Amino acid sequence: MKMAKNVFVVFACLALIACGGPAHQPAKKVVPDTSANAPRVHTLVYDSSYCARETDTAQPFPDFSDLPRETQKEIYSTAQYKIWVKRKRLMKQWATQYAMLHLPANARIIDVKAFGTPRGMRTIVAWMTGLEVHLDPGDDPYCCTYVTMGKGYFSGSLHFSLVSNVQNKIINTIRIYSAGTWQRDDTVHYSEECVNYPFSIANPRYRDEIAGLIYHARGGTDTRDGEADIMDLQDLNADGKKYEFGLFIQGSCVGKSSTLIGYNEKEDILKWYQWHVDWKETGLNGKDSAYSSIEQWINEAMICPFEKDGTKNYEYDYRGRGGSVMRYYLRYNKATDTYSGLIDSRELPEDTAIKPSWMPQGRKL
Repeated sequence: MKMAKNVFVVFACLALIACGGPAHQPAKKVVPDTSANAPRVHTLVYDSSYCARETDTAQPFPDFSDLPRETQKEIYSTAQYKIWVKRKRLMKQWATQYAMLHLPANARIIDVKAFGTPRGMRTIVAWMTGLEVHLDPGDDPYCCTYVTMGKGYFSGSLHFSLVSNVQNKIINTIRIYSAGTWQRDDTVHYSEECVNYPFSIANPRYRDEIAGLIYHARGGTDTRDGEADIMDLQDLNADGKKYEFGLFIQGSCVGKSSTLIGYNEKEDILKWYQWHVDWKETGLNGKDSAYSSIEQWINEAMICPFEKDGTKNYEYDYRGRGGSVMRYYLRYNKATDTYSGLIDSRELPEDTAIKPSWMPQGRKL
């Protein structure tokens, strides 16, 4: 297929990846679509070089006007295209509605979520710079990476701003980096800045995918995507307040990386929570070792809420995929609004009694 420059990024799941896995400164306000710069075209999900691309103004919304007519008909008939049309209309409304926030001129608002607090109404505004729109035009079955990307998603530098609805101003902004962000020896190591944010994804009420659907969705069927509701606020830390939501990355068929974002009522700010983690593991030399780190992403951590006592203990057996048995003992401290835990991947004698599975197995401890 020959693609012209003003086009959605059409992606395909790499055939070599088998399906499977476990269950700034303020700048000018957002400008209208008058830029002559067209978004770059990419055909592979894993080409992340565009994530560093920044332009002075927001890129125009892509369309299908230069594609063959038959291809246009195919795309126009999909659920993900109809969801995109609705989201594009909302994005244009949000650009006007939140112009008083004076986001960077190259920013696009991609999602909003309003909620009540004792301090008044607040809104979380999700926005990106260097934004790309990805759309899968087909009805092919989901493979592993689709379960957290869906058939339509945004990709770029992701930010969340907490907005006071009374004062119409930003309280604070957090920037999210992709899975792999961690800290050791007082040094923060950031992974690629590009983050995916789906707008069209299968609804777990109607679909059961082998790698495990996790995001909430509105509508959809057993064959067609629904509208993704990423900022579906829940009480994930069991403190009695629905102020949190998780972001997830299914980068392969082995594990689902997760991170936690939430509103702190006492401080009246939005937080990207860190995890203070102690590690125990067995090295290639067969000797056990221990160290500590500060993590932003932990495998499977936010799939289920914490228990009422602020604990969450579980394990995943990755030996069938060349890994080890990982045991997670996580804690939430309500008094300090902090998270910590122990992750133990040491080889234990009782592990030999469990037969490894090609599909990683998880269970509560």
